[in-house]
Amino acid sequence: MVIFMDETDRTAPANAQKTYNTLLALLCYLSILLFIPLLKKEKNDFVAYHVNQGLVLFIIEFIVGMVLAIIGLILQFASPLMFTVLLFVFAVFSLFFFICHIVGIIHVFCHKQKKIPVFGEIKIYKPEENHSED
Repeated sequence: MVIFMDETDRTAPANAQKTYNTLLALLCYLSILLFIPLLKKEKNDFVAYHVNQGLVLFIIEFIVGMVLAIIGLILQFASPLMFTVLLFVFAVFSLFFFICHIVGIIHVFCHKQKKIPVFGEIKIYKPEENHSED
């Protein structure tokens, strides 16, 4: 059975665009998939906002992970007890970043432009001036 769009329904294209923008914004909080909306030329304010939030989260997550990995390599041989403590610290940071991702995803589904905890004020990504409206 094939269902066609009702010709009198003018909200369907707008709803499709909103769904598409929601999908792009959702990708911003799914690690490396962030680069799909980041490299996309046409972005509205909603998607651009979440690209910035996701990019900030991705970069800080990467930096913290690298720092903890380097410290872990040093402590692994120096002190097994300190290495165990570092594993706990890594777990706490991982949980924090996971919660930040979930909060971002919730904001996307609620169609809100709210900041992620702690790092939400940081602006890295500045979209081009000619972007489409939602």
